[in-house]
Amino acid sequence: MNLYQMNIMLSDFTIRNLRKKNVDIINKRKK
Repeated sequence: MNLYQMNIMLSDFTIRNLRKKNVDIINKRKK
């Protein structure tokens, strides 16, 4: 695996985590 692929995987992982956090925050606000 080269650095380029690693970067893509990392950014994909980070974006998913950020989305999940945002959804959690929004859900908390609704309650």
